[in-house]
Amino acid sequence: MKAQPDEDLMALYQDGSEEAFRVIYERHSSKIYGYLKSRTRSEQLASDLTQEVFIKIHKSKHLYNRSLPVLPWIFSITSSVMIDGFRKMGRNKEVLDLDLDRFAAETEELKESQVILAPLLETLPENQQLALQMRYVDEKTFEEIAQRLKTNPVNVRQLISRGIKQLKMIVKGEK
Repeated sequence: MKAQPDEDLMALYQDGSEEAFRVIYERHSSKIYGYLKSRTRSEQLASDLTQEVFIKIHKSKHLYNRSLPVLPWIFSITSSVMIDGFRKMGRNKEVLDLDLDRFAAETEELKESQVILAPLLETLPENQQLALQMRYVDEKTFEEIAQRLKTNPVNVRQLISRGIKQLKMIVKGEK
């Protein structure tokens, strides 16, 4: 069972296999803990939140869409649990003050942040979502994005700029 892909394990878990959940936990708990520890700077809080993540995974397993990758779904839950944890503690400013420009400069961190930002991106118009995805995740040029969206590079820059501005407003709670 340990050699199976996460998606197969999650399907087995949805069908009642506790062993599949154990493998998922063993495979990803250290990643989640490390992610949370790097953002909370507290071993105890990271440990507590990691446990909350897996409780939420257990309670939400029926919501997982089998056609999608498991890890982004898990990190979406992780982000939600972390933000809720900070809100409960009154320290949400640290988590919600995302520096989107830094994500753009650091590609690996951006790809990880995609999981965090995914629910926020869904609030944007589709053309802004696509432009941001292609620019910062797929690392496409403005010209390549323009061809795909059937527009010009100047318009692509505006779409990306507006999308980032919208995300910043949402994160700051202004919208």
